[in-house]
Amino acid sequence: MMGDNMLTHRFKIMDCIDSQKDYSDYFSRKDNCIFVNDEIILLVIKELKIMPTFYHNLNRPEYGLAYWGVTLIPPTSLKTFKDVLLGEKCIQPLELNQLIVLINTAIEENKYIIHCGV
Repeated sequence: MMGDNMLTHRFKIMDCIDSQKDYSDYFSRKDNCIFVNDEIILLVIKELKIMPTFYHNLNRPEYGLAYWGVTLIPPTSLKTFKDVLLGEKCIQPLELNQLIVLINTAIEENKYIIHCGV
């Protein structure tokens, strides 16, 4: 279990996405989120720069995760996200189990994942 003072990233499946909305304050509530230790994200942050994403809203296309902000990960990028995570030899599979399940569910449902950085 993670302590309160550990840096974590939060991930959640978006039920629907509003193309006009800014999601900067989306994570005011922590319900139904997957928490991933910052140390794990730091292992893959550079490799994730190949993954097309959006920062804060759908009008800001980027690549990779917004380390300090909010990232919208479209369904078309989820396989890349999963492949990068599974390809990192330094990460134990159990550390990623919940996130991989979340990604697989989002792929099956063709939904976005939202990420909140540290």
